[in-house]
Parts: sequence; C-alpha cells; structure tokens
Amino acid sequence: MRDEAPSEQAEPSVARLVAAAQREESRPGRSRLEPWTQVVFILRDKRWSFAAITEWLVRNGVPAAESTVQRFYRSRCREAHPASGPARPSDSRQPQPFFDSKHETIQDPASGTAAPPASKPKFNTNF
Repeated sequence: MRDEAPSEQAEPSVARLVAAAQREESRPGRSRLEPWTQVVFILRDKRWSFAAITEWLVRNGVPAAESTVQRFYRSRCREAHPASGPARPSDSRQPQPFFDSKHETIQDPASGTAAPPASKPKFNTNF
C-alpha cells in the first residue's frame, strides 16, 4: 500500500456546494410503483388485500411483489398521515384489579399484599 500525501486542494466552500446542488436535476421517485400510487390507494380503500392488489397489477402489466406493494403503501401512508397529537401518558390508565369480582383475594400476612386464592390443579397429575 502506498502512502500518499494529502492533496493540496483547498476545501470547497459551503456556498459553492449549495449552488452546485441547486443546479442538479431532480431524480425520479425511487419506487417503480410511484406511477400507480393512486391505483394502489383506490384498491386499498375498496378493502382489497395486498395479495389481490399485486395479482391485479401483474395481470395489468405492472411487475410487482406483494411485499413491495405493502411497503410502498405503508410508506406513502406515513408520508400522507404523520402521527399527530400527543402520546397518551402511561399513568393515565386506571389500575385494574388483578382478580374479577367472583374471586376473593387473600391477604398475605408477610408482605401485606393480596395473593390469589389457592386453586385446584387443572389436570390430574397424580401417578
């Protein structure tokens, strides 16, 4: 391996790079399904499965895999409908009793907490 001395070029300025980037042409969307976005959404609105949509697209000359259609749809849903509103605080839930009303709780004298009542075994395992 050869050791090369760093080049003597000056580091490019940010303004020059920004100007060069703005002159570049936009590239098309990354997904091959992009032209059929509306078709996929119409069929999903009609409650078609991803497998049915994929089969329909293939029958109509659009090569696609079911996983591709599914990822495409979900990524477009996230773009169109980002999560909104604050997350529900975890302490807002009301504590639920461990047992339903038809069972009694038994107080454990050692810890002072409620313990479940003794229950009979579900299967006869005495051999």
